[in-house]
Amino acid sequence: MNRTAHPHTMFVLLDGQSVPYPPAVLTGHLRMCGLTLRQQTEVMEAVAQRLTRGSTPLELSALNRFLEDELSALGEAVVRRWTMLAEFERRRRETGGPSPIVVALEGASATGKSMLALEVAADLSATRVIGTDSLRQVLRTIHSEDEHPELFCHTYEAHRYKQTGPSTLSPSVRGYLAQCDMIVPHLRNAVERILSEGLECVIDGVHVIPGSIQDAGASVIELVINPSEAIHRSMFMSKSGAGGLRTVTHSPEERALHFERAREIQDYLVHLAESAGVKAVSFKDYEQALREIRSAILTRIRELL
Repeated sequence: MNRTAHPHTMFVLLDGQSVPYPPAVLTGHLRMCGLTLRQQTEVMEAVAQRLTRGSTPLELSALNRFLEDELSALGEAVVRRWTMLAEFERRRRETGGPSPIVVALEGASATGKSMLALEVAADLSATRVIGTDSLRQVLRTIHSEDEHPELFCHTYEAHRYKQTGPSTLSPSVRGYLAQCDMIVPHLRNAVERILSEGLECVIDGVHVIPGSIQDAGASVIELVINPSEAIHRSMFMSKSGAGGLRTVTHSPEERALHFERAREIQDYLVHLAESAGVKAVSFKDYEQALREIRSAILTRIRELL
């Protein structure tokens, strides 16, 4: 049989029923275990051969044992991570088991949150991904621009319309806080609902104030993404060209001014994270940041077990 033939036709036995099993779930766990892309492919080929249609479906517990054997050649550390992830998933399905992991990636505009959120969602096979920018868009359909003009602009421009918070803060930060005041309560409601549903979630959270949602549950992980000023500047200045964002100015002078305001917000969030006990993830490149994020998730899972 061709080992790469039909990975999309994997079946496992759940509650006595033969059901399709998404390869993305296994791949996400393999990524969390630290496997390279080549190693993931090799393991998934072996799994695909075992679970393709026509083979006898395995119970999920038997699949996990099969994978432990496949991963044993990669070392004890990999097997320990896999076993821990499998045990967490098993206990999550039990009544009264641990809540699902909710990861909130926080930081000012253009700090790398959105691209990292895509990767983390794949790691967790998260079926819920919330962008606080999307919440802002929904609120724009509820509130008029005359009523809440601070909703109808970028975070670093909100100070022109409304400011809140201590007067010792900069206008840019106070405008940002005014916009957050409109969004965070709705985000918290969404997080509480998702936790009650028992589903993994990733939040791309430019509007999440560090410490504002972590008390929603022990499985909620807040992380502030913190690139150096130079990296932050380069990502911010290229957001239109690299990301295709159409709502930012094309004037280099205006864009530079907007960056200074965004950086003020970022510095404020990092400072707030320190006092709230929220980890700041140093962003040098995507792979390094992902390693830190995955480590934080594994640590939290270990604590929940």
